[in-house]
Amino acid sequence: MTIRNIYERRRPIIAAIFTPLLVLLLEPPLEAMPAYQEKPLVRNVHLEFEQEIAIITYDLVAKFGERYDVVASLVKEGDPKFRILLKSTTGDIGEGKFAGNGRRIQWEFRKDLPTDFTGGSEYSVEITATRVDEGGGGSWVYYVLGGALVAGGVVLLTRPKPAESSTVSTPLPQTPPGRPF
Repeated sequence: MTIRNIYERRRPIIAAIFTPLLVLLLEPPLEAMPAYQEKPLVRNVHLEFEQEIAIITYDLVAKFGERYDVVASLVKEGDPKFRILLKSTTGDIGEGKFAGNGRRIQWEFRKDLPTDFTGGSEYSVEITATRVDEGGGGSWVYYVLGGALVAGGVVLLTRPKPAESSTVSTPLPQTPPGRPF
């Protein structure tokens, strides 16, 4: 296909190239749409003590294979300002693939609580889980390649139409007679 043929058929070509590109470039990524995100759910949180270690178990209802940030805090009923972040922990806490039942955290509670802490039934452990966006980094490639394709198409289709050329030849005059120096 020559440039002339492309130029003559530019409108259908523009429609064929730009319509799908506009749909791809203007549609938000599926991850950005709240309707497609599955919110993790923490349930069945239990706390038991084994000497100096508190054992916290929970179930995380979430998509398997995804990474989640699991955080545990000690909270007091009726006092929204009271919150102690559990730091001396091991097990299924922090960032990881924790979806499933029977997740377990070991907490060395004496290290995180004040020495005068007495406890009571108004205190409980709160577990929160947030999906970690691993930022695949691949979607920007589509935007850059799509932009380059669009720019190339615009340059190709908007450059001036090649002029009809004709070749005219004019014979050279005969060599002029020599000039004196």
